[in-house]
Amino acid sequence: MDYEALRQNMLDIDSQTWDEMKILARDGDAEAQFLLGYRLYDTRLECDDCEKWLRQAAAQEHPEAVYHLARTTFHPQVMTVTCPETVEGLRLLTKAAELGFVEAQRDLAVCYYWGEPPFVRDLSKTRYWYLQAAKHGHLESQIAVGSMLVQGDGGPVNPAEGLAFLESAANGPDPEEARAAAELLAHFYSGACGITRDAEKLKEWSERAQSSS
Repeated sequence: MDYEALRQNMLDIDSQTWDEMKILARDGDAEAQFLLGYRLYDTRLECDDCEKWLRQAAAQEHPEAVYHLARTTFHPQVMTVTCPETVEGLRLLTKAAELGFVEAQRDLAVCYYWGEPPFVRDLSKTRYWYLQAAKHGHLESQIAVGSMLVQGDGGPVNPAEGLAFLESAANGPDPEEARAAAELLAHFYSGACGITRDAEKLKEWSERAQSSS
């Protein structure tokens, strides 16, 4: 069963396919369990048993199921947040990040940056989780950790790695992220934060930032 294709067209899934998916889910198919639970996030779909299936998929360490479970409160109404407000939510978000789910890694970095309970502000953890997401190609995280590495926030200064992440984001497919990365590169090559001034690169990235705006 092509779960990815089904997820893209959930409103078009017929009742027979849903029934077949439930059979697979009962037999322990984590992908089927997750997709049944994922109905929760589309209000146009019936979802009286979504929480059950989401929890069953998470119990099998389905990374995305763990991530959504961390971000969702079910009672008195279904709500999603970026940063969980409970210790259990923190545990689940961390688990999803450790399982390699990139959005969880990015969210964990954000949560440790802001430090709202149950999180405690910790720039070393912010840097670590941004770095994990950046290595998986997450553009926002590449920009964030690139800047942190250049400036030494949350750990030792590492300008070479930081500038490399910023260049990766600047050459990425998202125009807004590319512009933000180019602006930072222009700033750093102007001689900021201990980077040796490089007039050629300053000109290049300034022009790239302007052309992307």
